[in-house]
Amino acid sequence: MLFQKTSNYADKASDDTQQSVETTEQNIPSAPSGQERGTETISIPPKSVTEPNVASSTDIRYDPIIQKTSTLAEQISKNTDSSFSINQAAVISASFPPTEGPTTTTRAAKLTTWTMPTSTISTINLSTHTTITSSSDVISSTTKVLTTVIDPNIKIYDCLENMCKKNESLFYKDGRLIDANDYGYWNEACGILYLWGKSVVDWQTNYNKCCSLGMMPIVLENDTKRECLDNLSKPSVWKYNSNYWTAARKTRTNGTFQWCLPNDTRSDSTFDKSSSHWLPGHPSNINGGNCVHLQVNKSIGRVYLTDKNCSNFYVFGCQGKPTPPPPCFAPKCPTFSCDKTTSFFSKLPDGKTQYLTNPINHGFWFTINGRTYVFSSVKQTWLDAAKACCAIGMKILSIEFDYEYTNLIAAAKNSSNAEGIFWTSGSDEGCEGNFGWCAVNKLVRDQEAKWYPGEPNNYIGKENCIYLKLGKTEGTLFDADCSTSQLYICEARDTTKTTSSSEAMVDECGAAFNVSRDEAKQIFNTSTYSLKIKCFLKCMGENGGFMLNGKLVDESILMMAESLAANAAKMQENMIAVSTCGSKSKHLQRMNSL
Repeated sequence: MLFQKTSNYADKASDDTQQSVETTEQNIPSAPSGQERGTETISIPPKSVTEPNVASSTDIRYDPIIQKTSTLAEQISKNTDSSFSINQAAVISASFPPTEGPTTTTRAAKLTTWTMPTSTISTINLSTHTTITSSSDVISSTTKVLTTVIDPNIKIYDCLENMCKKNESLFYKDGRLIDANDYGYWNEACGILYLWGKSVVDWQTNYNKCCSLGMMPIVLENDTKRECLDNLSKPSVWKYNSNYWTAARKTRTNGTFQWCLPNDTRSDSTFDKSSSHWLPGHPSNINGGNCVHLQVNKSIGRVYLTDKNCSNFYVFGCQGKPTPPPPCFAPKCPTFSCDKTTSFFSKLPDGKTQYLTNPINHGFWFTINGRTYVFSSVKQTWLDAAKACCAIGMKILSIEFDYEYTNLIAAAKNSSNAEGIFWTSGSDEGCEGNFGWCAVNKLVRDQEAKWYPGEPNNYIGKENCIYLKLGKTEGTLFDADCSTSQLYICEARDTTKTTSSSEAMVDECGAAFNVSRDEAKQIFNTSTYSLKIKCFLKCMGENGGFMLNGKLVDESILMMAESLAANAAKMQENMIAVSTCGSKSKHLQRMNSL
């Protein structure tokens, strides 16, 4: 028996595009055994053909390249890892209705094509004139397949369509950015000014927001930039969030990505899956991952690229210098690992719990209102004092709240060891006049800082660190040369009477504002709050890092949203919540200010 067909073989279509097929019918006379490829007529000798059972529906496919017939199921099995090519066979499955004996008839055949990448089956019905002379003789059929050739390298996004325009209304007349600190943290590294934002946005909003500031989204175009950001993301340096949008997105169906930058003609503006900057397993093309996000792994000090859906919410980030660059807002605190000195500690019999072996060797200890202070007995420079506090598992003093002055004066009344001049964590190094508490990464607030009259004065331009002059009746602040040696105070929250740090925080704020544990537990069961309860809540929010001056600290909320996310889906759920609640809280703040 012979199975004959003529086909017009076309080029393979795009992996991502369904084949478009037109069919016509044509009568072909029976050809002699053999293969006439010049006329695209294929005849198979009887011994090469699995004869169809004309009494039942049969699926037959002939592959002219390997000269073999097989069932549709076999072909699907063989092609599970690659897409089917029209070049290799014009017909995958021809299903013929059963007949009874030799006859000449016109029947309907069904042509099925299989496209593996998207697991899509398209079925085309066509009429085929089939002549059967006997159950063991020749079946003659002709199918002409015309395939539209589709370019697999289609442009799906044009970066030039993005209009990158600076919004002049965001700037003062002299060119300075208005309220620059409200946008996020400004950080200069490797000759580039970065803005690590405080809000979450989608990819396009991030692009537009950066452009409005006269900047561009973050770019990671080469190994030099990767190394720079890796160094910036080390645990001892990185104080920001972990997920930011970049300027890149997929621009072609063949997997080409491009850094979408205004008027960019650089050779390194495009890249693909071979880039070493991708997180392993990316690009994954999951859930429409056409936009590129920057993942900061601060535990190991590495940054990676991943492909994400462009409508996802991540923290906005930009690079490039607005003109002129914004002024500094916080000091450049020294970077060092605040680690305990293991030789100072011993272990309890459980082998896990550590305790300071000889606490008295490190100074005078005083505990009050949920906080423990250590007043040193030796003098150190400002930086060495900060390291000495870390060595015993504490931090050098930061006077963030009014009530801490009361605590410290009480210590001075208790012992003369607590009287004198002591280093704190305060500094304005690198940002003259803008003091911050380096140990807790917060600014010194003018309304709570008790400066001695005429201070700070930056005497002869060398006074960048804060010391506390403490007596039995008051404590006042002075700026001084960081290289001079002074006594110092270390501090930590007292957890000896609680089971957790959060309970210790309740005790500390409760002691400061005369709120008992029972009162604290009943706070959310009432609709009205007294002044002391409001102050207690503010104290809890600021001690927990979620409020500052009575307002939510957006970046702290974002960090919590990231740390609580067990997977990418949960991350998006948290980011959407932050975006929704953040916009509502800002609306309430504006309403309350009216």
